[in-house]
Parts: sequence; structure tokens; C-alpha cells
Amino acid sequence: MFYRVISYRLSLLLLLSCFVLLTACGQNSSPAAGPQPGATPTVALDAYGTPIIFPTTPPQRIISLLPNTSEILGALQLQGASCRR
Repeated sequence: MFYRVISYRLSLLLLLSCFVLLTACGQNSSPAAGPQPGATPTVALDAYGTPIIFPTTPPQRIISLLPNTSEILGALQLQGASCRR
């Protein structure tokens, strides 16, 4: 059987070009990061065509239904987040 082997230099060139391509794709060209003060909520459609509205303000309460989620929120010191205003 005949196997084609990629040379060492070609593999390094391919790896370097992938790194350059990925770093070029990760740059943020927007002048302001984050929501604008008067920004409108983002609206998207799900698979059935129902509109989903993503608010611009962060949630005020976190509700956990599972004990392990409650433990994680406690470890992040978010247990009193609903009381703080």
C-alpha cells in the first residue's frame, strides 16, 4: 500500500496559516462593546416561527431547580443576588 506523507514543512505552514486565520476572525471591530443605553431588545425566531425576545437588561433573579445548580450558585456567591438592588 502507498501512503502519502505530508512533509514537516508543509504541516507547519498549514498550522501557521490556521492560526493566522483564526486570530483574524476573532478581532472585534465594533467601537463600543456591550449594549447601548437606548438599545432595543433583540428579537429572533425559533424553529416554529415563534418570536423570542432577548432583553437588554440582565436578569434580577436566578432560580435554580436542581440542588447541584444551587451549590454552584452558592460557590459563585450569588445566593443573595435577588436581595441586592
